[in-house]
Amino acid sequence: MIKYWKAWNAISNCGFPIVSGENWFLGNLNITKSCDTHRKLMQLTRKYGPIYGLMQGSHPVVVISDPKIIHEICFKQFHIFHSRIMDPTGSHPDIANEVHQFAARGERWKRIRSLTSKAVSSENLRKFSEIMKDSIERFILDLESEIIISKALDLHARFQRLTFDVITRCCMGRPYSCQHDDPNLKLLLNKFSPLQTFHASFLFTWCIPDLKWIALIYEQLCVRVQSFLHITSDPIISYTSHLREIISRNISDQECSSFLYFMKSVEDEKWKDWMVNADGPCDLSKVKIISKLTRGEIVNQCRFLTSAGFDTTANTATYLVYLLARYPKEQEKLWEEISILDEFTFENVRYLNYLHCAIMETLRLFPHASLLQTRTCTQKCRIGTYTFRDGVGILFDTWTLHYDSKIWGEDVHKFHPDRFLFLHLTEAQRNSWMAFGAGPRQCIGMRFAVLEIKLLICHLMKKFQFHEYQNTNKASFKSLKSNLLPIFMNTLQN
Repeated sequence: MIKYWKAWNAISNCGFPIVSGENWFLGNLNITKSCDTHRKLMQLTRKYGPIYGLMQGSHPVVVISDPKIIHEICFKQFHIFHSRIMDPTGSHPDIANEVHQFAARGERWKRIRSLTSKAVSSENLRKFSEIMKDSIERFILDLESEIIISKALDLHARFQRLTFDVITRCCMGRPYSCQHDDPNLKLLLNKFSPLQTFHASFLFTWCIPDLKWIALIYEQLCVRVQSFLHITSDPIISYTSHLREIISRNISDQECSSFLYFMKSVEDEKWKDWMVNADGPCDLSKVKIISKLTRGEIVNQCRFLTSAGFDTTANTATYLVYLLARYPKEQEKLWEEISILDEFTFENVRYLNYLHCAIMETLRLFPHASLLQTRTCTQKCRIGTYTFRDGVGILFDTWTLHYDSKIWGEDVHKFHPDRFLFLHLTEAQRNSWMAFGAGPRQCIGMRFAVLEIKLLICHLMKKFQFHEYQNTNKASFKSLKSNLLPIFMNTLQN
């Protein structure tokens, strides 16, 4: 009761309204942990305004869709808001041996991200582009044979197989393509299925985090019993074990451009000084990077990159193809730009401006990773007329930002790639587009993902036309996860 009272006080009298919860114990978990969270947040924003507070169990959270305040948090006040909201169901990111950059914070986050980012330099992306092209060309061959049988295809599942193949080859250094019956992909799809429910033990830890050890003991007991019975109920455990086996071996010459190669080159299993407290503010611009990673950090970083790096890319590619099918004039305009090129390379796809705009516009309409864009206030501060107290979580309402007609115009619900032509973008639009996040914690894989999508769309449109299937429902964030977006494809005639 005392913890709930303190949490409620943390967002009281701060200059913004507070949304009443389902009940005092659960707070607004029915909103923030639902399959339709983004729509519910948009409804609340229309009712309460661009900034309001709510409770995730016993955790106070402020939801923001004001671009000026978001810019202040992500850039000018980043030393205070350097951490994401910590998941109470997981290990503490400052003391856990195994942690990835998404969960890490403070100096540890800066170290892991800086050492990993070397793998996405322009020089290395050029090498990755050849791997992408090889996987995409194999994908196209399979697609051509499938279209002979059925011209209406559900591309989402096929894109998932392709993008997982690409990220696995680029991240782990696998020398060959595997787009059929990959057991590791099946493990991840089982773990992150949209049909998965919010488990009761997770609910418990969000409401009473101080007693999460009870849930952890229960989970560990289940793991031991399952291990004794040779049963693995959690797919992520099997996938992590597989990654540990790969990481434990030596890197071959063929793998010298992979993410794993860059991380293994700074691995130090004996290093013990990785633990740094990040509870308070931290000026990361003055932090000296120690070129070391632990084995646990490498394992978790590989797991994070491969699991996060395939699904979001597949989703974006699917939505883009769907939009091109719905808007044939835009598809024709894009085809005219792409058809000029005889081949597609790292160098020349960068100059396909309309394609780039089409990807940006797709991500404006469907910012599917938006619910991961959070911060935590580590020191009481004031931004504008609002007060943010230590320990309060911040959740950015990206969907409201991306559908604000005052920012994007009255045609905000239409697919209009031209709005992203550089000279057309206003400052408000540049600050409001947050598909990959904003500030120093912007997605490390943005350039990688955009390059992969460009190469994929170029190869597809060189061979096929996209048409809306007669039974296709109107696209939504939820419908894609339910595999309801088949696309009718025609092979182009020479």
